[in-house]
Amino acid sequence: MSEKCVDIMMRLLRKGICDPDLELNIDSISDEDIIKLYELSNTQDLAHIISHVLSENGVRYNSDVAKKFEEKQMLAIFRSENIEYETKRICEILEKGKIEHIPLKGAVLRHYYPEMWMRTSCDVDILVHEEDIDRVCSYFAEHEEFKFDHKNGHDVSFYTPGGIHIEFHYNLMETGRAQRSSEVLKTVWEESSVKDGYEYQREITNEFFYVYHISHMVKHFVFGGCGVRTFLDLWILNHIIKYDESRAKALLEKCDLVSFQENAKKLSEVWFSGNEPDELTRKMESYILTGGIYGDFKKKVTIIQMKKGGKLKYAFHRIVLPYDSIKYQYPILERHKWLTPFFQVVRWVRLIFEGKVKRSVEELKMSKNISQSETDEIKTLLEDVGL
Repeated sequence: MSEKCVDIMMRLLRKGICDPDLELNIDSISDEDIIKLYELSNTQDLAHIISHVLSENGVRYNSDVAKKFEEKQMLAIFRSENIEYETKRICEILEKGKIEHIPLKGAVLRHYYPEMWMRTSCDVDILVHEEDIDRVCSYFAEHEEFKFDHKNGHDVSFYTPGGIHIEFHYNLMETGRAQRSSEVLKTVWEESSVKDGYEYQREITNEFFYVYHISHMVKHFVFGGCGVRTFLDLWILNHIIKYDESRAKALLEKCDLVSFQENAKKLSEVWFSGNEPDELTRKMESYILTGGIYGDFKKKVTIIQMKKGGKLKYAFHRIVLPYDSIKYQYPILERHKWLTPFFQVVRWVRLIFEGKVKRSVEELKMSKNISQSETDEIKTLLEDVGL
């Protein structure tokens, strides 16, 4: 990953999303640079935006790569149309069923981008009351075209006839994740109001949405990275969506996320407003750009190993999942904790029959080969950003 390639990608994103008057000063890009640019932007699920900006500004580049860029743009437009249609349809079904619900994440944010297709999503996230989750499952099971996927301690998911993945969340953050944010995010329904034109669809305050976004960034950041797109979302939240900063800060203080928010905002301003970087933003940039959209698996293993207190404790943790982890895989344990040993065995059997033993062995080997210097580097970065 070259510094030049990163600089070109960020300038193109800034031009396409944040500052249409920005002078690109790019007449053409070498074959080597355009290949690297495609690989980097595709890893971050941003190639469709890069394609659009290159085309709109008449930048000349390798025709073979141009075809790949164009395909990503066409796919993003198709996905956006499909997801927007399915989101409206799902909300209509929930409205008809008199089930309170709140659209989350991309379902909200894409409406603030210059074009909705620029903000891609891999699924539709909707919050419902925990006491309504069985009714949601029954209601969507009655619509035979929806295919049930799975249920865990955080959400229930289905697939639409068009293959769109829906996640019905019944809490915004698992206990113990993202500092202390789970307790604050439990008040989501008190921080919401009925959306105009609806009876059962609600929307949360801009301040609460901001805090939820930061919490979600942290959830992924502490397991290897959270992708460039979340920082682009953060720039949108800080520049396009109006919110009360003092109110948001008060909520962030309760979550213990003020320092991380400040550093994340600083990096978003470096990337998308042209501010000068410093040593910490450079370290954050490297951490994020080597991690893809949802983080790097090796970093995730390093961080969990660090939290568990060493390689042996990590290995034991992966073989015998602690109750606070396994209960999310098997929600019945929330009510019947005494069944935990039985479901440990069930999990081992599933690993064997689903062909995941090899991956688990490779993960333990990776853990064994992680150096102390790698651990120390990540530990220092997490401390520096406020985690």
